Amino acid sequence: MTAFRRRTGDPPEGRFLHDGMDFKAKILGETIVPEARGERMCNEAMKNFKAKIRSTGKHKQRVVINISTDGVKVRDEKTALGGGVVVESEGKEFLLCFRKDELQHHRIAQTSFISHDWTDSRTFALISALSADGSGHYVLHDFKMEKSALSVTGTIKELLQLVYKYRR
Repeated sequence: MTAFRRRTGDPPEGRFLHDGMDFKAKILGETIVPEARGERMCNEAMKNFKAKIRSTGKHKQRVVINISTDGVKVRDEKTALGGGVVVESEGKEFLLCFRKDELQHHRIAQTSFISHDWTDSRTFALISALSADGSGHYVLHDFKMEKSALSVTGTIKELLQLVYKYRR
């Protein structure tokens, strides 16, 4: 796990400006979910991803999760190039990223829930809306960290609280 250090004297929100903070992870999977929130729903999905990975024996994709004022971005660790991810739901296609070099881009306003795996402290899930129009389509992304996922989820929580504070 790598994270940018804050210079002394910088305000707490300074670490989210510009390039933000980077964390290394692996993508376990992603799926469409019916609700924007739900601990049990998240843990069932994470359990299913783990079972699928064990049965196929495939390697998980290594990524860098970037957390900044632009939101949560996921990039391929080796190439930093990804073609983007398209998810289909009820006959509609949704693009999960906005730039060619990103695998995923979750705007802060579209991030609805973060959950830890009950059985593995290194795994967490992030639920985000597929579109900004509030159409009710949500996707769950499952990630596994090198160490505890608390550092990443805590950073995302801080960013969400900071944005909420400035919006009031």
